[in-house]
Amino acid sequence: MDGQGGEGGEAGAPAVPGDEIPADYVKGIIAVGYGGLRVVSRDDGKTWSDAVEFGDANADDENLLRAVAYGKGRWIATGWKLVYSDDGVTWTQHSMVRDEFQNQQIIEGLAYKDGYFYGAGDPGRFYRSADGLDWEPYGERIGNTEKHTALAFRAGKFVSYGDSSTSFESSDGLTWTEMEIEQGTYCEGQWRSLSQCHDAAWFDGGFYLRVEWGGEILRSTNGSNFQRVYRDPDEHTAYKTITFAEGYVAP
Repeated sequence: MDGQGGEGGEAGAPAVPGDEIPADYVKGIIAVGYGGLRVVSRDDGKTWSDAVEFGDANADDENLLRAVAYGKGRWIATGWKLVYSDDGVTWTQHSMVRDEFQNQQIIEGLAYKDGYFYGAGDPGRFYRSADGLDWEPYGERIGNTEKHTALAFRAGKFVSYGDSSTSFESSDGLTWTEMEIEQGTYCEGQWRSLSQCHDAAWFDGGFYLRVEWGGEILRSTNGSNFQRVYRDPDEHTAYKTITFAEGYVAP
C-alpha cells in the first residue's frame, strides 16, 4: 500500500500545474506497472526507491498502471485508473479513466508537449489535457493501432503504435501518417523499430532501460549487456519496456 496516505481519497480540484520546478527537485525517472507500482530513480536508472503500489503483484486488473508522463511539475499515470503526483513520491487517485476519457476504458499511451498532456486509446483515439486530469478528444484518429495503443513524443514528433505494430507519426497530434517502421521507438537520436532499440527505452544520458517479469528493471549503456538494477521485493513488475518517463522529483 502507499505510505503517503494519498491513494483512494477525493482529489478535490487541484490547480493546473505550473511551469516552475521547485528549486530543490532533481531529475528523475519513474516506472509504473502491475498492482499500481510506481518506483523512482534519481541517478539515471542506476538505483530505484520510493516504490508504492495499491494492489496484488502482476494481476491484470484495474490496479495495473500502463503509462506515465511528466509535464509542468506534474506526473500522471494511467491504466484503468488515473493517478497524479506533484512530487513523484506522494500520489493521489483522481478518477477512473472511463470517467475522464470519452469512449475509453483504458489509456496505455501518454506524452507531453508544449503545455499539454496527450493520451492515446483504442483503437487509435487521441486526447489532450492542460492539467493531466480533465481530458477531451483531440485531432483525428491515429490510425489502425488495434489495441494496446502506445504513445511517445521525442525529436519533435508524436509516434504511436499498438497490436497492429504499424507506426504512425504526427508533428501536432491533429493529423497522422503511417511510418515505414513497426513499433516505432526512439533511440540514439532516431526513430527505429522496437527491436532495433534492443526492446528497451533509450534515455539521452546514454543508457537503456527495460523490464523483466518478477519485478526486475535492467540497465545497459550499449543495448547488449543489461544488468539488473532493481528487483521489487513484492515482485511488482513494471508494465512494459515503454513504461518509463523522465521528469523532476522531490529529492
